[in-house]
This record gives sequence, C-alpha cells and structure tokens, in this order.
Amino acid sequence: MKRFVDLDSAAQYNIFNAVKELKESGLGYKRIIKKLREEKEINLSLGTLSYWFNNNVKMVGGENYFETKPSRELSYVLGVLFGDGSLSLDKRKQEYKIRLDAIDYDFVEKFSASVSKLLGKERYYSICYPKKKIYSTQIQSKQLYYFIKSIKENFDKGKPFIETYPAEFIMGLADSEGTSSFSPKTSWINVVVAHSANLALLRYVKWLLFEKFGVQSKLRRVKTAGMRDSVIDG
Repeated sequence: MKRFVDLDSAAQYNIFNAVKELKESGLGYKRIIKKLREEKEINLSLGTLSYWFNNNVKMVGGENYFETKPSRELSYVLGVLFGDGSLSLDKRKQEYKIRLDAIDYDFVEKFSASVSKLLGKERYYSICYPKKKIYSTQIQSKQLYYFIKSIKENFDKGKPFIETYPAEFIMGLADSEGTSSFSPKTSWINVVVAHSANLALLRYVKWLLFEKFGVQSKLRRVKTAGMRDSVIDG
C-alpha cells in the first residue's frame, strides 16, 4: 500500500482529482478511502480528506501547478518537448526545469506564452539572449516536469492529450524541427515536419497528419546516420 506523500507530483495530482470526482459523485470520506485502497492501492487518511474539502483546497503540489487536461497549450508544449525543448533536474537544489533554446525569438516567445498559460501565469516567462545569439526561456515546475517525463518514457500516456489538439502538437514539433523547400522543376513545396531518430514518433505524426487532416506524408532517410524525417508533399 502506497502513501500519498510518497507519490511523485503528477501521481498526487491524479489522485487528488480522483478524490474530487468521487466526492462530487456523492461518496463519503470512508467510501472514498476504501475505493482508493482497492483500486489505486493508495492509503489516504480521514484527516487529509477533511482538510482538502473543509479548506477548499484547489490543487496540490505548489504554485507552478497545472491541470492535467487536454488543451492547445499543453499539446503545443508537448510537441516542442519532443523537438528542441528539454527537461533537466538539479537534485541538489530541487529544481525541475523545462527549457527551450532557439535562434528564433518568436518561437521561444510562443513557447513561453504557452507554458505561462498552462501554469496560470499572467506574464510570460522571461526570455534571455546569451552571447551565442540563442534565445532561451526556462520554467521551473515539478509537476509539469514529471508529467512530461512520464510521457517521454511512455508515449501512449500522451496520446489522449495530443489527439484532442493534434494540430498544436504537430505545430510544436514543426516549430522545433521543421523546414520547407521549393522545387522549381516540379513546382512542389516540400515541408519537413520533423527530423528525428525516433521512428515511432515520426510514424505517429504521419498517422496524425492523414487521420486528422487528410494530409499525405512520407518518411525518408536523411544523410545523418540514424536520423529520419517526415515530409509532407504538396
């Protein structure tokens, strides 16, 4: 039996939401506790539930928390994190970072705005311009860090969020990795949605393009060893 305090932040938030839903369905504290023990193997006390509801607790996990539900911003952020975005953890300082470095200011600003809205912030996270002429933005959120990390480790967990807003996910990936070219001979515009060694990801994007938008695409190898890209021909 697991204790609530031993769960990571993303799991805590999921349990917290499950408790709220059970309470709204009419179950009392004891029945909620029993149900969670049987179905989730989580041990919650009467005191914990009493505190949550009597103090009108809105969330758990700190100020940089977000609600794990599908949104355009979340889908876009996931796309970026499967592209140029990165996660990092400083265990000593307990800093859980989501970061983007890019030469395109508008791209970095859009990512910053999306994360800001996702975390309920009125202002964008700051953007710096280091000596290397690369724009950078960095966000600290333990909950968002673990949520994205769990999807990177098991991509199927992210599909319900992505497939609700597929265009935003593809846009985030394309903003990170995409390029376009024009062939005067054929008058075709080739749009490379993404370069990646993650073939499963590219196959999924190919499926999204066709299933959700009717767009034909193909995968082809590029010269870089072990890399593939997804190309939209149109």
